[in-house]
Amino acid sequence: MQDFRDMLLIDYNGAGKARVVFDHGEYGDVVGEWFAYTGGAQAKVVISGGPLLPPARHPWFGDLDVDERLALKRRLRVTVDGAVRLDRDVVSYDSSPSLQRWGEGRGPGGRRTFFSGSIERVVPRSTDRSWLRRRAEETGALRLRVQLPKDRYGRTEPLVQSGGAGAFDTLAVLFVRPGYVRLVHDQLGSGAQWSEDIAVDYEQPQSVEVSLPTANDSSVWLAFGAVQGGTRRDHMRVRWNGRDVFRSTVPLLPSKLLGVSLGLNGWNASPPRMFFSGRLTPAPRTGALGKLRAGELNGKLTVAPAEIGERGLWLYCERSDGEIAALVWQRDPAAKRVKIGWHDGERAEWLVTLPEAELTGLSARLKVPASGESPSAWMVVEQRDGSVFTRKTDFFGGGAVRAWGLQPEGWTGSALGSESGDDQRPAVELPGRVRLGLILPPGGFTGGSPLLSAGRTGAADSVYLRGLGGGRYVVGLDHWGFGSIESDPFALGAEMVHMMTVELSSLDTTGALPKDRVRFTIDGRVVLNVAQVLYPVQPDEIFFGKNPLGMSTSGAKFLGEILSVRKRLEAGESR
Repeated sequence: MQDFRDMLLIDYNGAGKARVVFDHGEYGDVVGEWFAYTGGAQAKVVISGGPLLPPARHPWFGDLDVDERLALKRRLRVTVDGAVRLDRDVVSYDSSPSLQRWGEGRGPGGRRTFFSGSIERVVPRSTDRSWLRRRAEETGALRLRVQLPKDRYGRTEPLVQSGGAGAFDTLAVLFVRPGYVRLVHDQLGSGAQWSEDIAVDYEQPQSVEVSLPTANDSSVWLAFGAVQGGTRRDHMRVRWNGRDVFRSTVPLLPSKLLGVSLGLNGWNASPPRMFFSGRLTPAPRTGALGKLRAGELNGKLTVAPAEIGERGLWLYCERSDGEIAALVWQRDPAAKRVKIGWHDGERAEWLVTLPEAELTGLSARLKVPASGESPSAWMVVEQRDGSVFTRKTDFFGGGAVRAWGLQPEGWTGSALGSESGDDQRPAVELPGRVRLGLILPPGGFTGGSPLLSAGRTGAADSVYLRGLGGGRYVVGLDHWGFGSIESDPFALGAEMVHMMTVELSSLDTTGALPKDRVRFTIDGRVVLNVAQVLYPVQPDEIFFGKNPLGMSTSGAKFLGEILSVRKRLEAGESR
């Protein structure tokens, strides 16, 4: 007897852990990760998506198009006390409030089951639709962390499916035997194409990268020499644990990005089953930042290395003439090392190789030039300890640029704006501790050159660098009306990147700095540390690399280049 009921279950292992399970009757189930829980304690569970929604043709979906309706109906997301415990694409039966039962289930044959705890109340909430737009604007290949099931030998289960009813492509995996899997691409009307056997360790998570026409960054990796066999975007490519293992022989059928599902055979392709029964976790993808304008762009990696796959895009830029630029990473899990690279159409090169543990916390900084300025910009990658790696690029001087960034919600800066050009920057605030990345001109310079100006006419403080000749410099503070204080001389190399941390009490609103703090650190060495009460300052009275008030100790503009400005440093980062 066919079972037309969906059930969402809590499964307990008897050792203080539970997991969320979605059961689609005779077609199988999908399960979340085990998580610790406290018996008898209250928990807030939020359920959204497919099993609670009406059929996709229902007026409830409003003006959403077909792909948006199907994507919303397909996604099931469950959080427990704010933590995601199940987030998968599923097939579910059509639902309505009158068909839903809470704390009670009915399985095959009408067998009833009950929740062993208590459900205090059920509160309907509006469905979050904002992720549809975000998903549709993502770019880059699909990168998955896959844990293979160990009890499904001889079965074939879906990994990725694209398209819609009557025109779809499916990538599935056959669990051949212990130590081996095989991939199959099945296209409706074109038959199946199988890969060779692929050696795997069923005990370890697998890193899988799938390139589709709507999810592709092969051109970037071709520039780094990391793609073999061409980069045709209309074909499917699969990379498994860092090795290219499959390329489809036929072009894929048309599909939008919202028409791509993971771990689901929603269109009944042959031979896969309905669901992938192992663990399947997509890595974060690059989301839209919009059209860039003159200003600064800042981003920081906060995800763990295991969560972002074997390689990927950190920042992806596309110019109006079709040229691309990208900041990328590539991991070597065996050696626990990671490479950071930059590609701007003219060249592709690896900037640095780091221990994998140092990937989290890396910062990227870019200053987009204004029209009429020099087209050159600096791509700066900074470690938490202040070490930097830079490349100069003319890419951003060649036309309008749209950008995508990993963890787009974490990118900030004045280069971000709306399509209409309206200012979308967060409210301006004082910068706190500041770290400047700067480079001196060839041969260095003599005389005073401004680094920072803060204040207004008659009540301002200026930080400057004064060249003495022979590669020796002093850094100083000019306090309007009271003269200047300078450091002892020190050496700075020309055409080298130097990092300077500026701690001024007038720039801090958190109370973290003493009221008379003036301390400057260059390349990890404190060069000036004095007590001086400073003039109060407003956020819009702060200028980097300029001397708009004409303070007598420096010229109008810094004679080198300020590559980056990192604001609101934590105390441990002030080296």
